[in-house]
Amino acid sequence: MDNIKKLIAKTKVKLISYYVINTVLKVFIILFSLVFINYLSDIFAISSQNLRSILWFLTLIFIIYLITKTILKTVQLKTADEYISLLIQEKNKNIKDDLIISVQLNKNTNPGTSQELSNAFIENTSSKISLNLMKNVVNFKNIKNAFFVFAVLLINFLLFLNQFTIKRYFLTFNSDTEFTVLPKDTTITAGSDVNIYVLTKTENSTPYIFYKEINGDWQQKKMKKTENKKYSEKIEKIMSDTEYYVTLLDNKSSKYNIKIVSPVSVSITKVEYIYPSYIGLPNKTETEGDIEAPKGTTIIISAEINRNIKEAFLLTDTNEKIKAGVSKNEITVQFVIQNQTEYWLEPALEAETITLPLKYKISISKNNAPSIDIIAPAMDVMISEDGRLKIVYSAEDDFGISEINIDYLALKKKMQVKSFSRPVKKILDEYEIIIPDLNLKPKDVIAYRLEVTDSGNFSEKLTSYSKTYSLEILSYELEHLLIEKEISEFNMALNEVLSRQLQSKTALTKQDLENASLMQKNAQELLNSSASDFKKTVNKMANDPFTSYPNYLEYKNLLDSANSIGNQKMNDAMNSLSNKQLDDANHIQDEIINDLKRLNAFSENITKNQKMEDMLSTTREMSDSADLIKEKLSDMKNMPDPEKLKELQKASDKLSDLISQLSEKLAKMPQETPKDFANNDKMKKIDLTEMKLATDEMKWSLEMGNIDKAIELAKKLSQQISDILNSVENSANSTNNDTYSELQSKVNESMGELDNIIQEQQKILTDTQKSDAKRIEKILTLQKELLKKLAEKQKRAITELSNSKIIIEKSTSTSPSIYNLYIQPEINMNSVLNEFTSQKVDKSRELLIQIIPELDNLSKYVNIIKASNLISTSKTTEEEILNELKNFSPDKNTIYNKDDFGQHKQLSENQKNNMQRTKTLKQKLSELSKQTLSLPSETLENISSSEKSMDSASGELTNSNLPPAVDFEKKALDELSNGKEALKNASEQMSQMAKSSGSRGGMGQPKIRTSGGGGYTGFRSGFVKIPSADDYKPPKEFRETIIESLRQKYPQKYDTIIKDYFKRLIE
Repeated sequence: MDNIKKLIAKTKVKLISYYVINTVLKVFIILFSLVFINYLSDIFAISSQNLRSILWFLTLIFIIYLITKTILKTVQLKTADEYISLLIQEKNKNIKDDLIISVQLNKNTNPGTSQELSNAFIENTSSKISLNLMKNVVNFKNIKNAFFVFAVLLINFLLFLNQFTIKRYFLTFNSDTEFTVLPKDTTITAGSDVNIYVLTKTENSTPYIFYKEINGDWQQKKMKKTENKKYSEKIEKIMSDTEYYVTLLDNKSSKYNIKIVSPVSVSITKVEYIYPSYIGLPNKTETEGDIEAPKGTTIIISAEINRNIKEAFLLTDTNEKIKAGVSKNEITVQFVIQNQTEYWLEPALEAETITLPLKYKISISKNNAPSIDIIAPAMDVMISEDGRLKIVYSAEDDFGISEINIDYLALKKKMQVKSFSRPVKKILDEYEIIIPDLNLKPKDVIAYRLEVTDSGNFSEKLTSYSKTYSLEILSYELEHLLIEKEISEFNMALNEVLSRQLQSKTALTKQDLENASLMQKNAQELLNSSASDFKKTVNKMANDPFTSYPNYLEYKNLLDSANSIGNQKMNDAMNSLSNKQLDDANHIQDEIINDLKRLNAFSENITKNQKMEDMLSTTREMSDSADLIKEKLSDMKNMPDPEKLKELQKASDKLSDLISQLSEKLAKMPQETPKDFANNDKMKKIDLTEMKLATDEMKWSLEMGNIDKAIELAKKLSQQISDILNSVENSANSTNNDTYSELQSKVNESMGELDNIIQEQQKILTDTQKSDAKRIEKILTLQKELLKKLAEKQKRAITELSNSKIIIEKSTSTSPSIYNLYIQPEINMNSVLNEFTSQKVDKSRELLIQIIPELDNLSKYVNIIKASNLISTSKTTEEEILNELKNFSPDKNTIYNKDDFGQHKQLSENQKNNMQRTKTLKQKLSELSKQTLSLPSETLENISSSEKSMDSASGELTNSNLPPAVDFEKKALDELSNGKEALKNASEQMSQMAKSSGSRGGMGQPKIRTSGGGGYTGFRSGFVKIPSADDYKPPKEFRETIIESLRQKYPQKYDTIIKDYFKRLIE
């Protein structure tokens, strides 16, 4: 019986375990199902508090039911031995009913039943029982499905745990929200938008926003998902106070308010710029918010705000945040410009959305390099060893200039030109280079430039340089001696050229063409090479203070004449000799010889004039030296100085040398100077003996230290030299002025005569053109009559061709291709007819030349005799028309009447008379050309050529050939006009020579050297007469150059200089 009891007890425990596990699994399955049902309700937006309550109530009932049922089953098992026995027997068929019987016998023994038998049966049955029999009674595999469902639900629960709101599912009456709303209460300006954001715990439910303005209706919007678990919605253009709330599923947020306030307005009223001390810019105040300034500038910003605030900040793009000073509605803040590119002002406001602030730009002013230019003389310069060069310069810098230096590159020497205690932005000034301070000698060439330094930081100072120019040191006395030597060599060359030219002439006279050509070639080569060398000498004269302007012009004219002879006349002579045109060669060589003799004579006269100028220069130098000695002696008396005494002694020695030089020149005066100058009474009275004695006595007084005596003698010397200088100047001016004035008078007289000739020639040309116009009108009338007649003929020719075509069309044996041959002749013939009808002959001749062979070709293919004859007749008519067109040339008697021929004869006589006046003027100018080289040979050539053109015009007028007569008259008029222009330039040149005669060039003053052409241009300064407005009229070319330059805008670099100049005038 023990085994039976143990089996039943064990089976009870197993069944209880089975019931409990099964119930627990089902309870959890029910709970998980509740969670998922609520979750799905949220997703499909059907969840509500009522639904959750019902679900929770049903779940609770079901769980209570399961638990109650399990408890009841467990309790029943205590008295359910028979039930358990039956279960065991059910699962174990081999024990049959023995187990249930044993249980019943043990529980209740019926009367009449043997106790021993019962016990034995029970024991027998107990012996057969084993605990293994209960394995089949309770099979835990039966709860496998429940466990599988439980496991699936558990895994999903764990996976989606963060998305479940467990508290909400189970505490159905709890109102706790599961989302966050931003920005809650806020303030905005009217018309602004507000973005409402919601942060949820779950990403599967979409919140809704409800909002309304005051006195408005509630509006609903579904919010948009922007990020994971983040939603937003924009309420646009809010014009009045608004309230809003958010719902998520069945949860609802609190109500929030959007309050309308006036917009925050920050306006900059003032921006102060305080520049660093090393920058030469004045502090300034602007009203613009955008800033442009160099680094290190302190900026003070003042602004106004329309709201009361407690604090405000200035922020920059370099993450600076500077607290501003606030006073009522005013903001003041300052900062230093470094590397910022923008800034903005931001007031601090509580619980208010601030719109994006207005940002202002910050531009860092770049420290550009300064600039400096040498304005004048902006080129290379030649200057004497004791001269001074004044240079004008301009410099500019955006921050300010601190210093300007001059750098002598070859000397490696730098000197300060100007420095500034406070930087300046621009300057226009001058600086004088004192040549003696540089210890230079003649022929030295040094380069120099200006250097400007700006006023930046020490580490940022920038330096710039002007263009580099050169100074060439000259001794004008030596240069002038060299010029005189080169003039002498040119004179000798001219004599040699004349000699070779005479030899060529002699050979030509003997008809020895080979030697004549050889000597002509040699003469040309020598003249051209000598002229090329002499051109350099003339260029030097332009800068030689000892060469007067008239002499320079005369030598320049001499050079032009030599070039004209070498390049033109000698070429013509060579060509004539090569072509064996002996008469032409003989004539040209005579002209060349006369021109060379003229040049030699002029060269000698110019040399004498130059010697006179040299004497004048020596006298002037003596006067300067005497004045200097007198001045230094006065200084010496006030303040004795051994060095000044040495300088005085040196000056005295120089004065003695100059007196000796003048004495030598006076001795050679009759031979080397013009006769009028040498024979002048004032020149004959000059005596240097007393002056020499006074000079020696003054030198002795200086050696003895007798300053008062030396001063007295110096004053006496100064007066004597001044008297001599007046005599020499008056004599030189008288000599030159008389010569040039007389020549100018003759040239002006010739110019007046030329004007009369030109006027008469213009009248003759006008009358001839009028007569020729009548001729053209008459010819046009005759041409119209001819074209009218030819039009009738052309019509007849076209009719004959058309008739031939009609005959062919009637024939049955004619090939159709024959009609193609009619097409082009018909077109051309009608074109000719149209021109004749329109009184034109533009293309008629060319068309007729095409028509005739076309008709000839057509007649060859036409086999009908009558048609062929008509074509031939048409062709003959076309040939007649063409001949009449070609031979149309009306006879003079047809065109002109008796009065016309009389008028032509009178015009011819007028032209002859004007030609005779031109010939007389040519002779007069030829005589003038022997007295001055200012009258170029082109003038005579133009006048001579016009005379020939007039002669030809007269001949054509005699024969009534008006068109060629008009051409010759126009040519004569043009040549006369060219001659007048050359004569006018000669007059102006002689006028200038007369006025500038005897003027003195500056000693020791700079001369400007150009880099092109090997020549010199420049200016002279010193003791000169300032001319009046009417004293001088420049040559035409010079005037045209000036007018053209005035049409152009001045260079940009002079803009500042010009403005400064007018500013000074105003001040």
